[in-house]
Amino acid sequence: MTKEPSYEFVSAEPLLVPVMKAGRPIHTEDIHTMRARCREQVASLPAELKKIDRTEKHEALYDVRPSAQLNKLLDSLKTEMTSS
Repeated sequence: MTKEPSYEFVSAEPLLVPVMKAGRPIHTEDIHTMRARCREQVASLPAELKKIDRTEKHEALYDVRPSAQLNKLLDSLKTEMTSS
């Protein structure tokens, strides 16, 4: 699959980092640095998103939708399945 494009309306920083390239390790952080990065990223989230309780208010704050590319892939798979 191809990499999904990022959305312009979201100010975001990737949470995952590449660790391998062409079969070779490229990630050099030690476990302590990784944990610190994770803590920083979680701390930077809005307080509303760090709450455990799930309410309609939270769903409205963080709208999740499939991308146009994902919808196109789904449509092509449905077409392929019905034509078989």
